[in-house]
Amino acid sequence: MRKISLFAVLFLSLSLLMTMTNYARASPGFNFRWKEPFYHGSDEFYPGYTVNAYVTGTNVACDVQISNDKGQNANVTVYLEIFGENQTSDETAVDLEPGKEAIFTVSFTVPSASNLFRHRYQFFVKYEFETYVDWDTHGYYNDLVVYSGDQADARELKTELEHWNLPYTGYPSYGIIFMQSAEAWELAQMAMAEEDLGDEMYMLGKFASAEAHYENSLNYTTQAVGAFVSTSSNYEDAMLSLFTSGSGLMNFYGIAFLIGGIGFLFMGIGVIIYLIRKSKHPTPTV
Repeated sequence: MRKISLFAVLFLSLSLLMTMTNYARASPGFNFRWKEPFYHGSDEFYPGYTVNAYVTGTNVACDVQISNDKGQNANVTVYLEIFGENQTSDETAVDLEPGKEAIFTVSFTVPSASNLFRHRYQFFVKYEFETYVDWDTHGYYNDLVVYSGDQADARELKTELEHWNLPYTGYPSYGIIFMQSAEAWELAQMAMAEEDLGDEMYMLGKFASAEAHYENSLNYTTQAVGAFVSTSSNYEDAMLSLFTSGSGLMNFYGIAFLIGGIGFLFMGIGVIIYLIRKSKHPTPTV
C-alpha cells in the first residue's frame, strides 16, 4: 500500500512539474506564419508532419506577431536562426508600449539546403529597455523543408491530380463513366496506375521519376474525361433525335412500355413464389 501511495505522489509531482514547465514556455504574445509557401500540407516524403515548403533560391518571408507583455516600454527586434545563420527582421528597434503588439517580417533567400530532412529553426526577440536588455526565445520548430526543382515539379503535378480526384478515394471522379465508355474506363485505370507509381517514386525520393508518372497520370485523366464527354455528347444527340422524331418517340414509348411490362411480369412471378413459400408450414414434431 505504501508503494502505491509513494508512486501516486511521485506521479502527481511529475505531472505538476510538467505543467509548470509547459506554462513557463508558453508565450501567448508570440505568433508567426510563413508567407506564401510553395506548398503547405502533409508530404509523403516527410510522413507524419505538416510542412511549409520552399524552393531553393526563392525569396521567403515570415511574419512574426509580438505583444509587449513586459510591463514597460521597449524597443523590439526579432531574429530568426535558420540554416546556421541569424536573420534580422526588416523592422528593428520598434518602440512598443506595454500590452501593444506589432508585426515583424523576416525575409531572406532560401539557400541550397538538403531536401532529405526537415529544417530546424528558432526565434529570438530582443527587448531593449532604458537600463537593460531582455531576450525571449521561441522554438525549436522543424516544419520547414526545401524542395529541389524535381521535387517541386512532382508536388505541383500531384496537387493538380488531387483536384481531379474524388475526396477520400484518391481516384478520378468519372461517376458512371465506366458504364458509358470502354475507352474512358481503360484510360482511367491507366491514370490510377501511373499515379500510384508516382506516389511510390516520390516516397523513395526519386522525384524525377515521380514527376514523369504524375505527368502521365494527368494526361490519361484528361483523355479519359475527353472520351467521357465525347460519349455523353453522342448519347445526348441520339436521345434528342429520338424525342424530336415522331416515329422515334413512339418507338421510345414502345420500348419503355415493353421494359415496364417485363418488370411487372418478374414482379408478379416473385409475388407468386413468395405466397407459395409462405403457405407452406413446417410439419410439427410429435
